[in-house]
Amino acid sequence: MVETFTQNELIMAIYHELSSDEMVGLETQLNTNFEIEDNFDHLQEMKTALDQLKVSPRQAVIDQILAFSKSI
Repeated sequence: MVETFTQNELIMAIYHELSSDEMVGLETQLNTNFEIEDNFDHLQEMKTALDQLKVSPRQAVIDQILAFSKSI
């Protein structure tokens, strides 16, 4: 039986949310199906980029919050 994996399942695998049986099937597909492997690699790169993303407010916003809290 040929099992195919959806993008959601690939994302679940990246975040270690698939069962061990599903992971075995995915590993088989990664070794035999270039398209799935390419998609999986791309999703892993995106996760790495998201993990490195640091979001913080502008200093002006922080100053406004602090000024407001002092005025209360």
